[in-house]
Amino acid sequence: MNIRNRLIMKLVLLLALLGVSGFASAACGPNAKGVGTFGNYTDQFCQTAYPCHVGNWCDGYKEIACTPGTYANTTSATKCRLAAGGYYVSDPTQAPVLASPGNYACGPGGECSGASAQTPCASGTYAATPGYKACLACPAGSSSSAGMLYCVNNPGYYCSYTFIGSTMDTGTCTPVSAGYYSTRLSNSQAPCPANTSYVVSSGSSGCMSNPGYFATFDSTATANTYRSCNVNGCNLPPVHINVTQAAAGYYAPARSQAQFACPAHSSSQAGASTCTSNAGYFCTVGSPSGVITQVPGQPPVAVINPAPVTCSQAAAGNYAAAGATAQTACPAGKTSPAGSSNVTACN
Repeated sequence: MNIRNRLIMKLVLLLALLGVSGFASAACGPNAKGVGTFGNYTDQFCQTAYPCHVGNWCDGYKEIACTPGTYANTTSATKCRLAAGGYYVSDPTQAPVLASPGNYACGPGGECSGASAQTPCASGTYAATPGYKACLACPAGSSSSAGMLYCVNNPGYYCSYTFIGSTMDTGTCTPVSAGYYSTRLSNSQAPCPANTSYVVSSGSSGCMSNPGYFATFDSTATANTYRSCNVNGCNLPPVHINVTQAAAGYYAPARSQAQFACPAHSSSQAGASTCTSNAGYFCTVGSPSGVITQVPGQPPVAVINPAPVTCSQAAAGNYAAAGATAQTACPAGKTSPAGSSNVTACN
């Protein structure tokens, strides 16, 4: 054994007598090793020779997991970092994620840092693009449900819309003028078409069909041919209202969005708002069983159920002329067969 090796052995024995271990694997915790230097352990060795895993930080002796809202996406981290406002930590081993449109990320730290999840925008607020710390309030005259990327104009309003990112941003909203209407996501107003009337109802306004006519909106597929919002700009006129006259044998009360077939023993001419009884019958008109249909963002255009028309045969001892709304009793002492249409049938 040469002199160098003898000196090393003596040094090891001396350290053992002093109670110092030459190697202390427990010093850096279960995932690292350290080197003893007269009873002290070097942090640098723990962090470089046996680095901490991602998702943890190392104090030189052990790994400590990152707390919610913090992350360490590299090895040898000496601390976990807070997610900045508008970001959240879904995986502590990865970089923070931007809050997606319709959501926000705000943690308990300064400037909303330290979020561990994103939160949907509340009703009445929106977030058009990623990375919001807080959602924006909808402009006056518009509204939204939870988690919305934009706000929708309220009935009786139209709003400016701007294409931003892959969605829309909502600008100023304006009340619709008398004699005009707007529909959901309209950035302009349009005049009421012929055979409709401008009506204010329940705080909103719209164009409603006149008696003898019914109104329908274009289908979504048709509306998409003239409504768009993209990098070329937003062109969102109100969805077209189509007004049609009720056909013969049908009727359409005011504010209808469909025509309805006349019941048996009655008839109608084109453009009728009700049906006329045949001779020997009488027809009564009930009350509408609903209210004006109001789709959010669209004008009220329809009655849910029209006033029902019921036709009955004149009973014996009575008569009913064509168009009658009630039967008439024969003069005293006279009678008539059922279905009579004239007083001359009373004998």
